[in-house]
Amino acid sequence: MQSTASPAPQAEVQPNVIAEVRGGIGWLTLNRPQALNALSLEMIRAMSHALLAWQHDPEVHAVILRGEGGKALAETVLSIMPEAPQPIQYTYDLGASLPEKIEAVAKKIYRADGVTYTPAAKKMLDDLAAMGYGELPVCIAKTQYSFSDNAKLTGAPTGFKMNVREVRLSAGAGFVVVICGSIMTMPGLPKHPAAMDIDVDAEGRITGLF
Repeated sequence: MQSTASPAPQAEVQPNVIAEVRGGIGWLTLNRPQALNALSLEMIRAMSHALLAWQHDPEVHAVILRGEGGKALAETVLSIMPEAPQPIQYTYDLGASLPEKIEAVAKKIYRADGVTYTPAAKKMLDDLAAMGYGELPVCIAKTQYSFSDNAKLTGAPTGFKMNVREVRLSAGAGFVVVICGSIMTMPGLPKHPAAMDIDVDAEGRITGLF
């Protein structure tokens, strides 16, 4: 089967931007040393064209930015980086309660005003804490279209409360799944799943796989 991906640019696409692919690497060269926010519209379009093409090209495994402009950009990044390594800042402490962890993710990551719970979800959180699972991390299952739990509020809205509909324990994996809104965690099965037709006879032969 032939790939339908857009071909990666192989030649100069703009006087100050050169994009080419060699050895599985996309080489993006900026010839003009200038600040990133001073790039011309033509340069930005040329860079975007190359990066978007490479994103869907299975032959491109990495992208390297080089040239005088790339060097200037790298030096600018290095100049504003702190000299000493900064400590990792976690969203919540594992010792916090499950509701506190959920609220921390909702407010710090999704920018929600707060969290609401269905009675079933609140009871499950209480039960998990009583069973000793209160120090597990949480995994939030929600729509991918919005920071909220409402797929119709696309993007990054504010002024909303995240509703927790259901809570599940994944003891083997070591985390608590927090289900928000109407998201499904896996595709639904048909009325007659294929697994119902699979069988093994007395001689060990499997039937019903196809």
